[in-house]
Amino acid sequence: MKNKIIPYRKDLKEKARELRKHGTLAEVLLWQEIKGKQIKGFQFHRQVPMLDYIVDFYCHELALVIEIDGDSHYHDDAPIKDATRQKRIESYGINFLRFDDVDVKKNIGYVLSTIIEWIEDRQAPPLFNIPLTPFSPLLVLHPEDYIRRIPLLNRRCFGLSPKHDVTIFTVITWH
Repeated sequence: MKNKIIPYRKDLKEKARELRKHGTLAEVLLWQEIKGKQIKGFQFHRQVPMLDYIVDFYCHELALVIEIDGDSHYHDDAPIKDATRQKRIESYGINFLRFDDVDVKKNIGYVLSTIIEWIEDRQAPPLFNIPLTPFSPLLVLHPEDYIRRIPLLNRRCFGLSPKHDVTIFTVITWH
């Protein structure tokens, strides 16, 4: 499938080049971890123009923007501008993950595991993606296959985490 190109102002191209040369510490640290298809084989790009904005990181294949929010994102009307910007970009089918720059600097493992979990949650096929009949062969999946398909927020609602040892049994009957 061809990558969806999000329109952008042509004058932002040069500004994006400049931002790539002068990234923040958090941007440089995250870039070292995600460049060159290091995250599950997906290609990320830095400082990508979209509409009237420049996003920190973007993966075409996942339609995913990763933003690192530093101090400037928490002052005055910056949160409102960020929300407006995000909503406009999301209207093109783009997803967002946002991280505080302190998390990137002090807990890069958390940031990377969140990104990987986001990708895995969207890549997991449905639990039963084949029609079942009384004559279907028995399909047995490892319990982790089930738990991985419960979105992150639902796992937290049920008090589950990927680290818990979970056994799930499913019984299917036909009448």
